[in-house]
Amino acid sequence: MATRKSLPGGESDRTAPALFPACCGGTLRKARHRLRSLSPLGGTGGTILEDPVLKKIAEKHKKSAAQVTLRWELQNGIITIPKSTHQERIRANTELYDFELTAAGNESD
Repeated sequence: MATRKSLPGGESDRTAPALFPACCGGTLRKARHRLRSLSPLGGTGGTILEDPVLKKIAEKHKKSAAQVTLRWELQNGIITIPKSTHQERIRANTELYDFELTAAGNESD
């Protein structure tokens, strides 16, 4: 039986800034492990986009709460594939590279 020299590609889980402790990202990177985000924007009936802190950060950057969430996941090395059937949302979901989020705690000030 052959032994594997590399770790599996990743795990799938529901992620969001409020659900992801700061320690997890570094731990996953050190293990060369990637997390795939399921329902990064909450899916049907999700409430993450109504979070007041997230809305305040979005307002500061002149972005939507969805864009801030996706940018956060991108900056934290999370593989994110948002689902939408609305052309406007699909376009907005790609407009993530003209702003950057700072360390937690500084954003909502």
